[in-house]
Amino acid sequence: MFPAPNSDQHTSTQEDDDPIVQNIPRTITQLEQYVAQVHTRLCHLNDIIIPQSELTTDFALPRADIEAERNRLRSNDPSVIRQLAESYLMRYKELERRNKQQAHRLDALETRVTTAETVCSEQMRLNKEMADEAIRTLRQFVDAERRRTSNLKSANARVDSLTLDLSRSRSQCEQHEQTIARLGEQITSLNQGSNSLNQHLNKLQSDKNNLALERDRLLHDRETLSAQLTERDGIIESLRERERQMAADLRERDALIESLEEDRDQRDQELDKTRREFNNLLKEKDRDMEKLL
Repeated sequence: MFPAPNSDQHTSTQEDDDPIVQNIPRTITQLEQYVAQVHTRLCHLNDIIIPQSELTTDFALPRADIEAERNRLRSNDPSVIRQLAESYLMRYKELERRNKQQAHRLDALETRVTTAETVCSEQMRLNKEMADEAIRTLRQFVDAERRRTSNLKSANARVDSLTLDLSRSRSQCEQHEQTIARLGEQITSLNQGSNSLNQHLNKLQSDKNNLALERDRLLHDRETLSAQLTERDGIIESLRERERQMAADLRERDALIESLEEDRDQRDQELDKTRREFNNLLKEKDRDMEKLL
């Protein structure tokens, strides 16, 4: 009589132009038409009138037949009249019994008709309430379906926005990882250079210590040989010359050591700066990952 809504199609509805949503007004119209038809049929039942001929039965004889029967009885002898009277009395009793049965039947029929009218009226009322409730439910369903469609559109737009943000965040993470990898390579290279400088500095420091020991030894020799200055002026002069040369070499070594120390300090500063940048990038990446999560 009217199509039932399909729940599977409702779950897949995403727009107001969905066939199921378009069918709902037509379904409501069909339901209203069906309710009107039921109401018309029930009203038709209430309008049915039982013919008077079925409610009452005339068991009496026509007047002309009664007069003819009277004349015939008068012409007969008393014994026949008595027999006819007994026969008519029996027929009267039988008719009276039938009339009582017919009256009981009419009372029962009237009771059934009254009950049927009550049932039909109650059924009409219940059908109208059921139809009103069904129409109201369908209209609520239409409103809920429209709200669900609107919410679904908003959710889809939100998902698209989040997907775009996720792609952008992934691209930034890849760039940060590449930058971190480059900085790691630079740090490794700087560490290798720093190790090389430390080894060279240690070697120069060892040479400096050796030269200092040599100078101390020469000073000790000079003090020891100071008593023989007269006899060994030539040796002392040569030793002084050697001392000056060694002092010049020592100053040159000291200058080189200071230059290397400055170079090492500069490298250490660059290494600290690179480490700070690396730590900042790691913190920025952690913040981006926390935002993404």
